[in-house]
Amino acid sequence: MVNILSKLIKTINYIYLFGKFVFNQTGKEYGISRGQKLQLAKKIIKNKEKVNSLSDPIQHLLLAEEIFRVPKSLKGDIVECGCYDGASTISLSLAGTCLRIANKPPATPT
Repeated sequence: MVNILSKLIKTINYIYLFGKFVFNQTGKEYGISRGQKLQLAKKIIKNKEKVNSLSDPIQHLLLAEEIFRVPKSLKGDIVECGCYDGASTISLSLAGTCLRIANKPPATPT
């Protein structure tokens, strides 16, 4: 019963955050329409099926949403430090951001 309830809560949370991403005003300054955000959300979710990720597609949507909140007048790039297999990197690049990636090779000691 707890497992079913947990899955139900997670599903409701996904629906809420997905809708929030698509239907809020974020991205308007960049000329990004709701339709474009819907297509981006679909691509981000589909990306999870193809690339191993330690993060969830909803987290990728939240990252994209925060990037779209950055004022267009603010110049600079987005830096991702530590990208595992690159799922979030792919998602952020789909958002059309200038992305710089810093990742430690697997055999490198910390």
